[in-house]
Amino acid sequence: MYTAWLVFAVAIPVRSNICDSSADNVCMINVSKHVAGPDRSLSYAGKVLITKGCNIVSDDWFRIDATGDVTVENGSTIHAKGDLVINASGIHIRNSNLTSSLSRLELLSSASSAYANSTFSSATSRVSLDQLQDSNNTMGIVIADSCLKGSWMNMTCNKSGVNLEGSAALSTDARQLLQIRASTVEAGSKSTLTAGIISISTESSLQLEARILVGFATKQTPSEPPELQLTTQGSMTLGSSQYQWILSGLTASAQNLEITASSSVSIQHDTTCHNNGTKVADRCQGVLGSWATTTGAWPPSADGDVSFNLVLLARESLTIAQAARLQAASAFLCSNQMNVDDQSVIDVSGGGGLIWLSAQAITFGKAVRLDAAGSDGTAGSDKKLSFASAGGSGGQILIFVGSLQTPAAQADQPTITATGGKGACIQQAKIWVVSGAGGGGAIGMNWSTPTSTVGLKHDVEGGKLDLDSKGSSCNLIPTKELLDSTYGQQGDPRDPQYGRKGAKHQSSALAEYVDPGGSEQTQKSMRSPERIYLSMFAECTFKALNKAAEVGKMSARVEAVLKRLFPPLAPLFARCQRHCRAQAIIDVLNTESLSVGTDRLWKWMREPGNDFLLRFGCDRKASLAHLDFLDFAKSRLDWAPVNLLKEAWLIPVHGQGTFVEPFEVDISDPVLQLLEHTDFGPTAVLSVISTFNRAARIISKD
Repeated sequence: MYTAWLVFAVAIPVRSNICDSSADNVCMINVSKHVAGPDRSLSYAGKVLITKGCNIVSDDWFRIDATGDVTVENGSTIHAKGDLVINASGIHIRNSNLTSSLSRLELLSSASSAYANSTFSSATSRVSLDQLQDSNNTMGIVIADSCLKGSWMNMTCNKSGVNLEGSAALSTDARQLLQIRASTVEAGSKSTLTAGIISISTESSLQLEARILVGFATKQTPSEPPELQLTTQGSMTLGSSQYQWILSGLTASAQNLEITASSSVSIQHDTTCHNNGTKVADRCQGVLGSWATTTGAWPPSADGDVSFNLVLLARESLTIAQAARLQAASAFLCSNQMNVDDQSVIDVSGGGGLIWLSAQAITFGKAVRLDAAGSDGTAGSDKKLSFASAGGSGGQILIFVGSLQTPAAQADQPTITATGGKGACIQQAKIWVVSGAGGGGAIGMNWSTPTSTVGLKHDVEGGKLDLDSKGSSCNLIPTKELLDSTYGQQGDPRDPQYGRKGAKHQSSALAEYVDPGGSEQTQKSMRSPERIYLSMFAECTFKALNKAAEVGKMSARVEAVLKRLFPPLAPLFARCQRHCRAQAIIDVLNTESLSVGTDRLWKWMREPGNDFLLRFGCDRKASLAHLDFLDFAKSRLDWAPVNLLKEAWLIPVHGQGTFVEPFEVDISDPVLQLLEHTDFGPTAVLSVISTFNRAARIISKD
């Protein structure tokens, strides 16, 4: 009797404390339980089935290790506060929930199936859980109509595939990682991925149609758009016509890559650009050539002086299907063969970003649009203030291509835009607030086999001033109300106390600025940004300047006497007197410019301050004087280079036309120094000046 009992004990498999029944190498759990201690780990040589709405709860970690498949079905739930790990041949989750509230959720599959090297299609190649369970073929990880949540999540199935069916949902905390490594991955259009970073690497195929959402936020980690990192050594299909992907970045690399029709991808984050002055060279082939062909290998970064937040790489073909829309700050698209189908859009507008296309052959469909325009300015107001922001500058579009094909019909040809954004304006209480428009961008084309049949519609113009919110044109001419509020009300010039009573600032602008109904030439001068407002009391100032510049009677008589009695001394005395008059002019200008209230020579039209300065200068012999109006509010970038083929510059000469002080051009004149840096070169400019000075020495003022 004793021997028979031992044989019976060996013949029946050892029953786990967690398993409710164990037969045919299947551990079945169908009764809810709270596990602790050694029951937190289930190791079973066979299959594990959790079914019939069973709830397993652990206040710590929980782990299942099985040599066969693990199946969780029929509304069952596994919840652990710590790590939740399932390590098995195949893992099948159907109509159930798995949760790790404070730590990782990890599914590890060692399955190897006939489906591992297949390219799945949502219409024909989907494998049901019943087929997997009833056959010898095992899909690695299948999640159907189930919800899995962890602080972060990892799924590894290197020999088989990961399949998300129905309303499957995978989610992590904000800014945390959702990582999938498998031979194949397929996520249907009803599935959902929620994480901070979604990283998927496959060997043979990747099909991602799922909805992409922001990870769950906490007080310590606020939510932001997720980053999508995808790579495969086979084919990849991305996008959904049902949802818009809002991401912080997208990097996708494959042998063949397709963005599905009518899909929309929007990258929200900005990029950085550092202009290091180096020559722009194509970096596509270098990136593809450095990308290893081993499973799980990632291509090197395409970033350099520019950081791209949308990167699409394909060794063979890259297809942007019909009506797809890609929006980013800077986009890098690289492939051997690139097809941009009808009505597709690649948009980096708003920030004036960069579109970089590189391929041996590019084919554009009908009405394709590449947009790198700057954003338009905006205007608004609060209770007291009005504001207007300026338009953004246009970006850049670079296309490196061997052969380029476009539609023959002009109406269907692709549009490439890098225009500047519009300026904005708003009127409040008869006062206009106006902003500037953005400058135009740049478009660069580099193809090795150009053809005359290529047609592209391009635009790199700067922005224009837009209408206000009421549809009216912006008024660039200062109104009387604006002038009065800035410079004071205009008094009566016949009033002996004119300029000394009334408003806070008694001066007024010139009449042509007050009355916009003048001649066409007057209105044109009013729109000139270089005009200054001169005070009406400037007449007194100019009288003082003229008086300081006058040659006194006594000086004239002394000079005449010296010419007769001692001629060599007369030019020296005349030069000394000119220097004295120049110093007197400087004193007058300093007195007027530094005075406050009404005693100022000028007032700046934008706002009072020290940004505007008037300087007097003359040559060393004090024979040629000039007044320089310096606007420190302007940058050198505000000034366009002078085209001497269309505009003539007059270069004044100094001197008295005498033997002691002949006429000559000062070689240190800033205008001449500017000419030395033009295409003429310093040798040609200095040669012309030297020739002129030699001839001018024999010219007499008489």
